[in-house]
Amino acid sequence: MTEEGYLRNSSFTERRQRSDSGLSLLNPYHDYLLQRWNIGYYNTQELFEEIRQAGYIAIRFS
Repeated sequence: MTEEGYLRNSSFTERRQRSDSGLSLLNPYHDYLLQRWNIGYYNTQELFEEIRQAGYIAIRFS
């Protein structure tokens, strides 16, 4: 449905829940990445390499 269709609709259509329940392959590394980011370390390529060495397995997109 387009934005215009939503505006014409008399009732609010509820948003569907996420099918993955918020799961991510990065969840185990969240605290580590957040800690590094908060101290000012923003080099994403090196952060990726750090979690890869810690066991993260994913395809790297460039």
